[in-house]
Amino acid sequence: MDDDVASVLSTSYGTCEPYLGSAGNQFWNALWEQAAAQGQTSFVAAGDGGPAGCDNFNSSQSAQLGIAMNGFSFHSLERFGGGTDFYYSSYNQSSAAQQSQLESYWDTVQTIFPTTSLLQPIPEQPWNNPFD
Repeated sequence: MDDDVASVLSTSYGTCEPYLGSAGNQFWNALWEQAAAQGQTSFVAAGDGGPAGCDNFNSSQSAQLGIAMNGFSFHSLERFGGGTDFYYSSYNQSSAAQQSQLESYWDTVQTIFPTTSLLQPIPEQPWNNPFD
């Protein structure tokens, strides 16, 4: 952000908003203000824990700490959203069916460069809701 080079910024990390405290929230708000003043668009992950952003979502316990969100995404100057994953309808089919579907979306021809090309848009699903 300080270099003012990128036109779009993406932040995928975060922490619970109350954990940031006043100083932390002021810091992130100042960053987003700087980006907006420079004409940069900022995107932030809404948080892997969803509305239970202060809870340990890897725990087997239900949400205990109420509704909260990613403190990095709580400001009005950036855009935030949840994560998605590619949806392949062939996930529980044969490997040949899976390969056929992959090849309809991705150019799978090997090259000397470590790249692949997207051939068409891939349907998406919430990242934490597999195979629905």
